[in-house]
Amino acid sequence: ITAGRARLSFFPLTTTLSSLRLVANTPQSALSIQRMIIRPRWFAPHSRVLWVESVKIDRPILRLTRTPAGTLLWPSLHEAVRTGAGSSTPAVTPWQIRVDSLEVVDGVIELVDEKPPTPFHGIVDHLSFIAGPVTIPLSGSREMGFALHSELIGDGGHAAPLYCSGTLDLTGNNLQAFCRLEPLALAAFGPYYQESPEVRVYATTLASVSQW
Repeated sequence: ITAGRARLSFFPLTTTLSSLRLVANTPQSALSIQRMIIRPRWFAPHSRVLWVESVKIDRPILRLTRTPAGTLLWPSLHEAVRTGAGSSTPAVTPWQIRVDSLEVVDGVIELVDEKPPTPFHGIVDHLSFIAGPVTIPLSGSREMGFALHSELIGDGGHAAPLYCSGTLDLTGNNLQAFCRLEPLALAAFGPYYQESPEVRVYATTLASVSQW
């Protein structure tokens, strides 16, 4: 991971990283972040615990591609999170990181699906997300509250807002959520219907309210 600029301020103690991106980015899969602001609360070197008050991520962009063969290409995070497994050096106790508030502002998730006869290009735009607390690595019951809103954009510019909120138990695989999708024209997924003689979409819309 590279950063174009790093700034440290002491009152309050804040680290600001700008123009972050993965070195292994490709035109098909990439991750970049315009700015990340980290405000720590305290850290204990002897117990290897870092407590972060908040992490704010401005304008992240995630790009994914599904190839004609059906393979999904994700940004490569192997080098970024490499743990040194198999190294001859003695194992050390990993750091535990607690983040009270994780906030994403105006994010973008871009999907290019090259498998349909006509490629599909979908975007989750203006994604804002807030969650917390988050603890890494996971241990015991770690329930995290979250809320998000975004705009789903499909083929031909058809778009609709999406809202979700709830709680997630990261260790117990337990999700409770309430989501609402405003009316979205099914023509947003037009490339998936073009080769099907049994499905013809004209002016149908989809709206959904669900509780999980």
